[in-house]
Amino acid sequence: MPGWDSSYCTVRNQHNMNDDMKTAWLSRLSEQAHVPKHEVALSRQQSSTQGANFVPEDASLDIRSIKDGVSSPILAKSLFDFTVSVLLLMFMSPLYLVIALAVKLTDRGSIFYSHKRIGLGGHEFGCLKFRTMVSNGDEVLAAHLRNDSKARAEWLKSRKLRYDPRVTPIGRMLRKLSLDELPQLINVLRGEMSLVGPRPVMSEELAYYGVRKHLYFQVRPGITGLWQVSGRSDLSYKERVEYDCEYVENWSFKRDIALILRTIPAVCSGKGSC
Repeated sequence: MPGWDSSYCTVRNQHNMNDDMKTAWLSRLSEQAHVPKHEVALSRQQSSTQGANFVPEDASLDIRSIKDGVSSPILAKSLFDFTVSVLLLMFMSPLYLVIALAVKLTDRGSIFYSHKRIGLGGHEFGCLKFRTMVSNGDEVLAAHLRNDSKARAEWLKSRKLRYDPRVTPIGRMLRKLSLDELPQLINVLRGEMSLVGPRPVMSEELAYYGVRKHLYFQVRPGITGLWQVSGRSDLSYKERVEYDCEYVENWSFKRDIALILRTIPAVCSGKGSC
């Protein structure tokens, strides 16, 4: 999927357009791609300081088509994300209420949990979930890893635990069916996530991507993705990274639809959940 800077470069280098036309196209393109104003300003600054032939780091993902100033794949994905998220939130509102009551009645902490994740362009955002862990989860995890060498090795390898002492009984069931991730539809409506994309990662996890972390920055992380239908927690972290990068490098809207359809049986089977 093309990055914003690649789209910007494509328009800026059109020699058959005057400056007013380019400005109008770029304005419409940034609106459709939900690009923050500071990113538009940064692209303009880089272009003016480095010349018309400025090529951004993500230029390998060339824009597939720009017509009337709008990247049609980006527009289709954005419209699809918004429409489906609204419909799902409306349709599943009774389920939201049941889960919220279950979380609150079994543990007196907050219903939702927001954790910092890295999104489009490397910007942090609060990734929402129904809370599945005890309120003092960080302390419980630290003590568990300190006292259990096997668990510590498992955590260092995959950032996951087969048996996680932080998870509540209701949380275990929500995780098995991925119901804890339903609030991320709100993240999609905010423009922070997509229905399909790489896994949302924490800043310290970017080290696992090495020189390819720029691929992660080019798209919004997804509620589901290639990793979700290919093993989930059964995958090593190296395999997860490979799936994320492969998704970005070979993105298509048609493939997104296929991954959504594959997600339903993958989640219902509970395979790879923890």
